Formats: sequence, structure tokens, C-alpha cells
Amino acid sequence: ERGDSANAARLQQRSERAWRSVWRPKFKGGFFAPKQEDGNWQEPFDEFGWGGAYTEASAWQYRFYLPHDPEGLRDAYAAAPGNMTMCDFLKSTMEGRGVRNPGSTYHNGDWGLHHEQVEMVESGIGEYEHNNQPVWHQLYMFA
Repeated sequence: ERGDSANAARLQQRSERAWRSVWRPKFKGGFFAPKQEDGNWQEPFDEFGWGGAYTEASAWQYRFYLPHDPEGLRDAYAAAPGNMTMCDFLKSTMEGRGVRNPGSTYHNGDWGLHHEQVEMVESGIGEYEHNNQPVWHQLYMFA
């Protein structure tokens, strides 16, 4: 219901907690990663793997997918091992000079090759994949 500030506050608190439960700061400076039913991290974790826990993308494209809390994500990156800022990670994503020098890398996921994977490689801007919805908000995160 419109004007329901108590419910809005409850949902805001839930959203602030929920993303942190899938934030994996110790994995190469921070990724949103899937967990198993028992709460442990899914292993092995392939940050270049498309599908599975990610829709039309990999963990690289979802690395900044927190449009409702950019300040919280900024702080999470700052607190993660590696002493890098969120801007540093965006730059490494776009240049293809990340922790493992990913370039434009993908591993076919559950549903095989997807046209966005090919387009990402053809665009030549690393793991930043502006041709696909999961990253359309990224540049606004830094505005």
C-alpha cells in the first residue's frame, strides 16, 4: 500500500542483509556467488561460467548488480582483500585486466553458447557487456 513506511523500512532492511549473504569478498576482491542449500559456497566457483546462478551472464557481469545500494557495494569493495575500490574493479572489468587477466572470457553454462557471449567478445571491452541487460545499470552506479 502506498505510504506504508513501516513495510518499506522492513523491506529495505531485508534488502540490505540479503545481498551480503551472497557477497564473496575473499574471492578475487569480491563477487556475488551462489551458495549450496547448506549455506556453504558452491565449489568449484567459475566466475566466467554463464548460466546456473546467473541469467544471461556470469559473475563478472553481475559484479555490480546492486542498483539499490551503490554505497553499500562501494564499502564492501573497500573492505575486501586487495585494497581496490569499486572504480578499480570496474576499470579492470572493462579493460580485461582483472585478477586473472580475463580479457573477454566465458565458459558455456547450463544452456550452451548464447549470442551475448559472442557479442561481448566482439565488443572488445573486457567482461563489461553493455549489449545485455544485467550490466545496463553499471555506468549509473558511478555517476
